[in-house]
Amino acid sequence: MRRTQIFRRAGVLLGLGLLWPLACDDDRVRPEAAVCPVLSSGCPAVVPSYANEVAPIVEAHCGQCHTRTNPDPRGPWPLDAPEDLAEWAGTIQADLSDCVMPPPEADAALSDADRETLHAWLSCDAPAN
Repeated sequence: MRRTQIFRRAGVLLGLGLLWPLACDDDRVRPEAAVCPVLSSGCPAVVPSYANEVAPIVEAHCGQCHTRTNPDPRGPWPLDAPEDLAEWAGTIQADLSDCVMPPPEADAALSDADRETLHAWLSCDAPAN
């Protein structure tokens, strides 16, 4: 089962009050007030550039936790190179779709355009372009 489906099912059960004890420990559950945009499906005709578009977004919004030089255990895997992002593409896309990363306490919110750029680039098999 995909992470997105798990979160959606958990959200239904949370609404019923059945998973509240579990949700209290999970800071990745999206608050009900958050509105997450619907992301495109498939690779667009113009592939976003890693060097010019993706890398600056990742550095600004993910680099605080997800870097090889950061000892912070909240970001357990580095996202410093295109290969790193490609390895975690499915997880990253699910997190982008559910608006759970970056977490609100990180003070590094993604704009809808940045979220779409990352998602589109990953949908194109994360080229090192």
